[in-house]
Amino acid sequence: MSSAPSDAARGVGPIRYRTTQGLRALLSPLAPLDSAARGVALALLPLPAARTFRALPKADQRHALQVYRMLMMNGETDTDLLAAALLHDIGKHPGVGITQRTARVLLARWPRALTWTAADGRLIPRWRSGMARLLNHAALGADLAASWGCSPITVAIIRASHDPDAPEIARRLQAVDDRS
Repeated sequence: MSSAPSDAARGVGPIRYRTTQGLRALLSPLAPLDSAARGVALALLPLPAARTFRALPKADQRHALQVYRMLMMNGETDTDLLAAALLHDIGKHPGVGITQRTARVLLARWPRALTWTAADGRLIPRWRSGMARLLNHAALGADLAASWGCSPITVAIIRASHDPDAPEIARRLQAVDDRS
């Protein structure tokens, strides 16, 4: 048995995850989306939400569809939960790039430093506003979903999608999102 610390203990897990995510984002435009599967999933959403989803970058569509599929494979049938899976990161758009997402993962252990990156007067304004959007994307996404006519339950799940004290239904989304 090795006495070396695990990747997770050394903090390599999040770095590896974000590196892999970055590579997927770079290669994503080269791979076609499964438009038939996307169409079936988007039938759960009100038209304005589906239209906005289709305008997302391919990497973000692919991530949301992966979360949706994983929930389905787990036997989930709750349409509010499945709709929330498709829209849980919608509040990141526009304006959140891979650099903000990477900073969020790397600074997760230091919440004050993370909040500092989004504070007024700090860093480049455009980057800072993207960081603020990232840190508040669950609430922003919930407000958007409500404005598009999503159910109050879907909106509540999106709002709680990063809340550590979330209701059980939102924790099911979090668990799958953390693995995807």
